[in-house]
Amino acid sequence: MTARSKSKRQANRKLKSVKNKSKQKELKKLQKIVSCGKDIMEVCSEVVDEKKLQEIKEKQLEATLKKEFIEEQKEKLETSTSKKATKKKRKGKIMKIKNDNTGKLHEFDTKTLKDQYGSYPPWLNVGNHKRKIKKRKSAVQKGLFNLGSVL
Repeated sequence: MTARSKSKRQANRKLKSVKNKSKQKELKKLQKIVSCGKDIMEVCSEVVDEKKLQEIKEKQLEATLKKEFIEEQKEKLETSTSKKATKKKRKGKIMKIKNDNTGKLHEFDTKTLKDQYGSYPPWLNVGNHKRKIKKRKSAVQKGLFNLGSVL
């Protein structure tokens, strides 16, 4: 471009114009592609939105079905466990004691010495009781005593 002669300037000018024309052609092609792409994207977004809506509805239906199934299973378990729990809790005889401070009636099992809430009576030393239970279990496991004759 530093050439001073007329022919060199014309040659350089031609090169520039060719470069610029090719750039302009590429720009036009890209703009056409982008405009077509926008149209396609609009159509695709509508289709995708419809698919997403359908998927969301299906997921919601599945979730509600799962919740209903889980609730039914919980109800079945609660009814079965409540029946089993009442059978299992009644190991020994029931001893009813009224608490003087609260006025509530506690039902203590004579075998486990626990009330319906799972707590020991106030007159029982819990540490000694647990030691006796542990001693009984170890003796039974070792085969030293029968269940009926231990402590």
